Amino acid sequence: MINSHSILLIVPKPDKKNEWEYKLWESLQTKLVELPSKQIDFELIGENVLLIQLNKNLDAIAMILSEMGSLGYKYAIFDEEIQWHEVASKS
Repeated sequence: MINSHSILLIVPKPDKKNEWEYKLWESLQTKLVELPSKQIDFELIGENVLLIQLNKNLDAIAMILSEMGSLGYKYAIFDEEIQWHEVASKS
């Protein structure tokens, strides 16, 4: 059985006062939409959170990191299939 590795990548949204970094962060959003989905498998969970599947190589993470330029980021590596649990909101 082949393990399914994935990376949860968080790119903190910079303060608008840092105009250059904020523009870089905004352009990342556009670039992510344009990435070839056939070559890399990722899901944009929030405006600054990505779940990247590492099927057999590191091409996906390499492509995304190259688009990020000098932006800082945080990440977590999962070496098993992620089991998502959802709790419905209470009305």
